[in-house]
Amino acid sequence: MADSVDRSNLWFDDGNIILSVRGTHFRVHRGVLARHSKVFKDMTSIPQPPAADSCPTVPLDDNPEDWEKLLKIMYDCDLSHLSWETFELPALAAVLRLGRKYAIDKLHESALERILGAIPDSLVKLDKYFLELGQGVPFGDDLIDLLNLLLELDLDSRRPVVYWLCLYWISLNEILHGVERLDGTIARLSPESIERLIQGQDNILRSLEFMAFQDVCVPSPMCTRKVTCGSVVAIRSLVWPFPFVDTALKKGMHPALNNLCQQCQDNLAGIRETRRLGLWNNLPYYFGLGPQATE
Repeated sequence: MADSVDRSNLWFDDGNIILSVRGTHFRVHRGVLARHSKVFKDMTSIPQPPAADSCPTVPLDDNPEDWEKLLKIMYDCDLSHLSWETFELPALAAVLRLGRKYAIDKLHESALERILGAIPDSLVKLDKYFLELGQGVPFGDDLIDLLNLLLELDLDSRRPVVYWLCLYWISLNEILHGVERLDGTIARLSPESIERLIQGQDNILRSLEFMAFQDVCVPSPMCTRKVTCGSVVAIRSLVWPFPFVDTALKKGMHPALNNLCQQCQDNLAGIRETRRLGLWNNLPYYFGLGPQATE
């Protein structure tokens, strides 16, 4: 009986195809699906349902929420989910999953561009990321869902920097036990990601690039206030004895070092930038996703 059908909010009386997605039914239009999807365009035979308003039914083993998000984009022509002003990961993830599976190429391409564009692929873009927080870039629990999505879709090239961003934003307790989303559900990392994060942090701590963040170059050969600069470093070492993995890639120095003479600041900044680049280039190696970078 049609009355027993679990109808979604996307149920058009003049629809000519029903998508049965794990018990949720969407009555939509074959022409709309065919316009976006090569798979539905090439579909020539559709099995008939036992009862559903005599409309052909296609059973699909996908997440109904993914289909609802995708169909709303198709029908409402609402591309705000793909906007660079926001970062709506659930909608982007739905488009990526279903777009890849059903050859919905244009929307898939736009969603992939938006996802990859939100993940820094250079130190310059990483610096820009921190300047644009809250303006369409992922952070907090979004990073867990983003990392899980990269794993699911085999998008390995951006995983190293997302692993490091997880170390920056997420505590060890949250890495192990998850982060509560705004809706009350828990975003959890995969066992693989937890292992890579713990090993990656240890690898960074042991790296020469990281150890060189210590202020061994102060006072510099051109220092104009050797006693003062030496005292600044000594005091800083007492209150902040070791650099932190989660800030190692951030631009700039500890505020206490602003009291160094200009020559020491310039020398330290240059060395830090060189080591920062070394850390960046070796992120795949630290997280077990690539070989060690060569100079």
